[in-house]
Amino acid sequence: MEGNVLMTPLHDKHIQNGAQMAPFMGCLLPSNYGDSAAEHHAVRTAAGLFDAAHRCEVRIFGADALRNLQNLLCSNLSTLQVGQVCRSLMLNMQGGVMDDVQVYHIDENEYRLALHTCNRAKDLRHISRQLFGDAAVAEAEGECRLALTGPQSAAIFARLCDTLPIRNAFAFTQVAGISCRVSRIGFAGEDSFSLCCAATDGESLYHALIETGAPAGLRPCGMESFVSLRLEAGHSLYGLEIDDAVSPMETGFRHLVQLNKREFIGRDALIAAGEPRRARIGLVLSEDVARPGCVVVHRDKQVGTVTSGGYCPYLDVSVAMALVETPYRDVGKTLRVERDDVLYEAKVVPLPFYSRES
Repeated sequence: MEGNVLMTPLHDKHIQNGAQMAPFMGCLLPSNYGDSAAEHHAVRTAAGLFDAAHRCEVRIFGADALRNLQNLLCSNLSTLQVGQVCRSLMLNMQGGVMDDVQVYHIDENEYRLALHTCNRAKDLRHISRQLFGDAAVAEAEGECRLALTGPQSAAIFARLCDTLPIRNAFAFTQVAGISCRVSRIGFAGEDSFSLCCAATDGESLYHALIETGAPAGLRPCGMESFVSLRLEAGHSLYGLEIDDAVSPMETGFRHLVQLNKREFIGRDALIAAGEPRRARIGLVLSEDVARPGCVVVHRDKQVGTVTSGGYCPYLDVSVAMALVETPYRDVGKTLRVERDDVLYEAKVVPLPFYSRES
């Protein structure tokens, strides 16, 4: 750990490979390997390999594990089978998003939650305070997490492993002779495999993936391309589009919220709030000026705020996402983004900006 920032098990490997390191979501991770735009293009056209230490995991286990998760998370997990993984949200009592999580059903009485590393202490406190009955929580330690992403990822993975998980499933298997849990949940509009192994095996797994994938165009990727890829795909990121004060109903997560569940933390607040007054929108601009916090204006009225913005290398366009008052969310509407006292025209467009199907 460096200050309050965790060190990835692959830190020395990244330095040896020429990575520029920077804090990201509570962990010191590669920012880039010299050319973030090329890394972005590699994921869209071939494959990229990311160090996923910005996620950490906790175990929730016991005879009442499912009942506790049904209370802690807003999705209905009663149909999640052993060997399946899904996305969900952990809300606070006010209906704000404490974290977006991945839920792994390990066996009958055990689940794992993949949290953001920057939220680990906060999330653990919240979970511990809410537990009831026969259930306990424990941190999963001594692990390394990697993400293999892009249209060639399945072909690369198949050269190292006989088990190819289907979408939204995981398996415990051998990858290049290394014991791993491998899940397939998708990222940034591309096929993606998440691999979790012992920290002591991390460098060997990383090397095997790079060596096997390089002929197919695989590149090691840093967090700059991670951020630009998820923006291009119109995905919300914790700390920008979502946080403890933002409702999931405002930010494109309505499909994860099961209000017909009898009870979960934040449910009453969401129901009391009614239809959201803000909506997440996509914007296209002629200049790369939109950044988090920039004001969104319609005529002379402030109607919202930019949450993310930047240049998308693959689409060759400057875009932004923003939270705006619902009357201004309609596709085709012309708004303006203010930066440094200058107003720039922005057109509302559908999200996502990119998908593999398009």
